[in-house]
Amino acid sequence: MAVILASGCYNYEPVALTPAPEPGAYLVATLTDSGSKALAGYVGPDARAIRGHIVSSDDTELRLSVTSVETTRGDELTWRGENVTISRSFIATTKTRRLAKGRTAVLAGAGVAAIIGIAAGFSLTGSADSPGQGGGPPKPH
Repeated sequence: MAVILASGCYNYEPVALTPAPEPGAYLVATLTDSGSKALAGYVGPDARAIRGHIVSSDDTELRLSVTSVETTRGDELTWRGENVTISRSFIATTKTRRLAKGRTAVLAGAGVAAIIGIAAGFSLTGSADSPGQGGGPPKPH
């Protein structure tokens, strides 16, 4: 069940950088064309969006612990938390990830139903009345 909730469904919602989101919050920063060009030496060519956790933020810059970079071709490059500082002038939009409670509940319910169905299919629940399952001494004739 914990795995289902950890891999739950998420929505990406626009978020303003003023006031600054809390450090540790997950953020997707979509870059401007000039931002993509300026950061090419740091995050690779053709970067469209940078995903990660906020380390710090001020009026001019945003520092992220990067988890991935999405390119203009749609490729997603995984990172291991390296810090990247992005000038706010290079950011077109920002979005934050929020748990979609309704969809996650449906996913969790489907997972529980699947587990119950598998258990029933393999007779893991068992029954004392089942023939051939032991159940004591033979009945007298």
